[in-house]
Amino acid sequence: MARKGHGKLGDATLRLVHQHWRDAGQPTRADQLAQPAWEAGCRDAAIAEGLAVALAAGGREADLQAGLAVCEEALTARNGNTDEAWASLAICKASIDARLERRRVRYATEMDENGRLKMIRPRLPAKPHRTRKPRFLRAANGRFDPAA
Repeated sequence: MARKGHGKLGDATLRLVHQHWRDAGQPTRADQLAQPAWEAGCRDAAIAEGLAVALAAGGREADLQAGLAVCEEALTARNGNTDEAWASLAICKASIDARLERRRVRYATEMDENGRLKMIRPRLPAKPHRTRKPRFLRAANGRFDPAA
């Protein structure tokens, strides 16, 4: 939403519609609302969290980074707001960040000389062989891209 005039009212309206669709058991419609609302300028915590979770659902590094970027940008617009949705967004950000870190570094079962678990890098092929289409939509440039 534009920040001039009734921007906060528009954000609150989008949040209510988003929450209604979630409560009505239609999370797909809620996710479909999140992307255009974000592009229109809505920086509500619930909308941002829904979009971040949907973007990061694919699990690739690019997907997780796109979800993390949405969380970080939304949290800069908090301006001291104490709504519980902001705390939930911060938890979502930490979760996506942890998934991203886990994707980069894994722990082995072997111990080093100090008695700690050794860190190993994941051994994933550069071009994995995949016989079926991906289960989730992929994020490309912070947007859903079915072709990615």
